[in-house]
Amino acid sequence: MTTARIRSFFRLGLVAALCLPLQAALAQPKIDDEEKPWEEAQWAPPASFQLDKLRTFRLEQTTTMEFGIEPSTLQVGSDGVIRYVFVARSASGALNVLYEGMRCQTAETRIYARWDPSSGWRQSTGNSDASWQPLSFRGATRRQMFMARAGLCDGPTPNNPPSRMLDELQRGKPDIR
Repeated sequence: MTTARIRSFFRLGLVAALCLPLQAALAQPKIDDEEKPWEEAQWAPPASFQLDKLRTFRLEQTTTMEFGIEPSTLQVGSDGVIRYVFVARSASGALNVLYEGMRCQTAETRIYARWDPSSGWRQSTGNSDASWQPLSFRGATRRQMFMARAGLCDGPTPNNPPSRMLDELQRGKPDIR
């Protein structure tokens, strides 16, 4: 074998050796570093709920209102949103029934619909109801903030399973601020 031929085989081997890592890298599945934007799942208020099945809890010691969630409606969606039927009952028996959602990851809440005994669910359309609102200890989302801290959320994640959420809401936390 001539020297030129040996050099030629050597160069060919060198080129092949250098191309192997490139070929391996190209064969790897492409990893999408960009996270897809969050998209809310389709939702609909429950067709029915039972007021006699409410799991009631106290949020503040100074109120005479009774608060509750209907357990069969409490779910965590594929989009990470906790959805539930919330009921507030006054001492005189007046009811306020809402279908709500909570995103622990972003500390936001929204009211999807309000229930009227004569006409059923009515989708919320007001700006403060229809859009996601930040949780706060002050203002319109105060109650939902207490609920998030008292049992619905475990930091930025839902406090799964729903039975644990309800248990912790009922048990209450001594200082949820």
